[in-house]
Amino acid sequence: MFHFLRASDLNDGKLGVLLFLIVSCRLCFGFCEKQAKDKHEPIGQFGSGFKSGSMRIGKDVLVFTRSGKSASVGFLSQTYLNNTNAKSVLVPILCYSLPGHIF
Repeated sequence: MFHFLRASDLNDGKLGVLLFLIVSCRLCFGFCEKQAKDKHEPIGQFGSGFKSGSMRIGKDVLVFTRSGKSASVGFLSQTYLNNTNAKSVLVPILCYSLPGHIF
């Protein structure tokens, strides 16, 4: 869960700046497998999901999603993967619950 605070609430005199106070969050990773394997359930099924769809947007993307009372932020960097000679693609995705409907 994230709480959104204005910087002015912290008496630093900077109005309009949002600070994120992380109360609890969950970090998960996207995987390539489309079948259940070991302890993880596949996220996608048809191979046209977050990773391949994001790469159509650009080489480095930050994707924000929201559904009901939860939201996610995913980061995929083809530049990073190329620079590190990555053998597989792991996508960091931050999932969190919203305290009500604040957006």
